[in-house]
Amino acid sequence: MNIVSINPINVTTEVGTAPVLPAKVTAAYSDKSTKDVDVTWDNIDTSKYAKVGTFTVNGTTIKAVANVTVNKATPSVTTWPTATDITYGQTLEDSKLSGGVASVDGTFAFIAPTTAPNAGTQSFDVIFIPTD
Repeated sequence: MNIVSINPINVTTEVGTAPVLPAKVTAAYSDKSTKDVDVTWDNIDTSKYAKVGTFTVNGTTIKAVANVTVNKATPSVTTWPTATDITYGQTLEDSKLSGGVASVDGTFAFIAPTTAPNAGTQSFDVIFIPTD
């Protein structure tokens, strides 16, 4: 009984995150049976998942193939920025946002920058815009 084919594996990851490949793949045998078999994968250079795209990884112990799709990273904000003070009559775009921290490069901006707030302390919505 010989292996006649191995089902390819499809894996998805995000930019900057190494793909997780399975330890087993499904092999089809000459008698039409299937069985999960162990696989060891080639090492993956970090440059392969450093940008959006696709690449393949080959098995080293058997002729397995993993098709990897690298998607844009989903940004997360760990610290929202604070705004500088403005005086009555100025708009939000006259205020500077600083101190914001996100998981990817980008900028913070007011959702409605042309708003001229009333006097007093108020809160306004800010969005994060990833660079890529």
